[in-house]
Amino acid sequence: MNDNTQPDHREKQHDLFLRQRETLLLFLERNAISKQQFDKSYRDLCLKMGFPEEWNRKDKQQ
Repeated sequence: MNDNTQPDHREKQHDLFLRQRETLLLFLERNAISKQQFDKSYRDLCLKMGFPEEWNRKDKQQ
């Protein structure tokens, strides 16, 4: 893998992360999951996808 493909892959990964976050927020909004379930799932998503900084600023996103 060369350096030119790295940012593109990271951008795609972040776009996927954002879509999955929006899905979790939608579930929470419609009471399909509890706040506790959201927090756990969102934290797991952040860590597994390599965006721990997103978890640290979670309150700014909701």
